[in-house]
Amino acid sequence: FRRVLFRSHNPDSVRHLAALVARWPAKRRVLLIGQAGDRDDDLMRSLVQAAWSMRPDRVFIKDVLHYLRGREPGEVPALLSRLFTEAGCPADALHLPGDELQGIRAALADVAAGDVAVLLVHDDFAAAVAELERAGARPA
Repeated sequence: FRRVLFRSHNPDSVRHLAALVARWPAKRRVLLIGQAGDRDDDLMRSLVQAAWSMRPDRVFIKDVLHYLRGREPGEVPALLSRLFTEAGCPADALHLPGDELQGIRAALADVAAGDVAVLLVHDDFAAAVAELERAGARPA
């Protein structure tokens, strides 16, 4: 499969990314998302609404451990999970795989031919690229 990489972590950039991704043909859309802990709940709600506009079939919510910024491990993924559920995402489509690298691996393990994977990376962009290459992704 091909990879296209973006850096997108605030509601406005995710909304624009979602509009782009919505135009791509896909059997399924797989999303990896997380957020730094110093964002307030309203901003996280806006982020989820923007991401949900992509209508992902599967959502992997990572814990951004290097950016906890006052929150406890697991707190942000739990909040994002609740917000996705409130937005209409089925509970069985939500997955909390752990940290960013675990999230990347879990999302890529779930991707099948014809799917689009959107991986929003915070911590280690080089590690994300390495995981994509290991999974057989090639630059688009």
